[in-house]
Parts: sequence; structure tokens; C-alpha cells
Amino acid sequence: MPKVRINYGVNRKAKGGKIEHKNGRITLDIPDGVDPFAACGDKLEIVRDAIRERNPGWSITGYAEAPKKGIEHEVCTKDGGTKIITEYTRKKAILAMCTACMGYESDPIKECTSPMCPLFPFRGKTIAAYHSDKEDI
Repeated sequence: MPKVRINYGVNRKAKGGKIEHKNGRITLDIPDGVDPFAACGDKLEIVRDAIRERNPGWSITGYAEAPKKGIEHEVCTKDGGTKIITEYTRKKAILAMCTACMGYESDPIKECTSPMCPLFPFRGKTIAAYHSDKEDI
């Protein structure tokens, strides 16, 4: 069953007649062949029931499929092949580049010693940064 991430909004009347609103996100397993966003019928109930179960006493104001994180992209692997990363983000791109640059070592970001690299300021803490933090203590 494919997983679908859903953003939703709910509201309720609070004490004093004021309306409270909150947003949330759920991930659901949807049976194959079922469109949870179909315009009518029992298919919608999969999503609605899940939101109601999580927010008893609240009214659903709307919901939609959450946008996917990142993009799908093919990258090189240590053995010379390739693999597809389905939620490829900037952070994963930097990690993939640093990993390849350092010869696919176990912790390329901490071990990096190339301050002239364009990614150097964006890749996280290095061994040198950890040592300088310790010297301050």
C-alpha cells in the first residue's frame, strides 16, 4: 500500500464563542487503486476518518496531499553504480557530493579539510570545528 502525506485544518468553538483553528499532518496507508481525494463516496472517508480520529470534537475545514520533500534524483554509489534517491534535498545533495569527494568514507563532512571547496561553509561541523569548540572550554 502506498503512503500518502496529508496536510489538514480543523476548527472548533471554544469557551466564549471564540473559534480555535489548528493545522496538522498525517501519513496514511492507502489501498492500491483507491484515490483518497476522489470527489465523492467512501474513498473520502479514509482521510476524513483518520483526521476525525486524531482530532475528536473538531470540525474538518480542509485537507490536501502534502507536497513531497525534495525531488527524485539519481546519484553515484561507492561500487561505481547508481541509485535513485526519491526525496532528494539540498542537505542530501551536499552529503552525496562530500561523500563522493572523500572517497565514500564513513563521515566525510567531519573529515573534510578543503576550505576552498564551494560547499565547505554549508556542509556542517568538521573535526577542526569540534576541536576549536573544545579549546574554548
